[in-house]
Amino acid sequence: MYNTYHEDDKKGSLIGRVRSLFGMLGALVVLIMATGCGPGMIKGTKVKATKRNKDVYAFIQKYRQYTTKGQWDRLLSLVSPRFHETRGTADPGDDYGYSELQRSLKSATFRKIKVYRFNFSVDKIDYPRPGEAKVYLRTWYTYRYPRGKYHPGFDTGPLRTVLVLEYSGRGWLIRRGI
Repeated sequence: MYNTYHEDDKKGSLIGRVRSLFGMLGALVVLIMATGCGPGMIKGTKVKATKRNKDVYAFIQKYRQYTTKGQWDRLLSLVSPRFHETRGTADPGDDYGYSELQRSLKSATFRKIKVYRFNFSVDKIDYPRPGEAKVYLRTWYTYRYPRGKYHPGFDTGPLRTVLVLEYSGRGWLIRRGI
């Protein structure tokens, strides 16, 4: 009968300790490989750096850039024709869609708005259905708007926002949440 016990494996023997050490090192290497090979996090977020999450994050960066620079036509290019906003209320009287958003963004009054700062933090990105993403943001921005004369800047403070995106043949588009 084959016996796997060797006299060298006695507790305290040099060979026994070396074998035990190699066993622990092997387990440690397996543990490191299992936990260290996954994607890291997108810088400045707690969101995993998968390809899909990076694409959504890059899209949100464009949204921020166009808003900060007052490039309302470009911002509109990021919005789905199926856009519908409820303003967070159950009252359908304050809802608006793509055509109302387009009218607002192209209005003379809106074009005078100056956005000085628009920062956001992405808390989470979910994919509830194929072709849909929900981006949970904390946003804050400072802007001036005309009301007779320009008023001092208005700072919103931190706001929680959820953008709902849909994936089309040309990439991600905002369906709700502006």
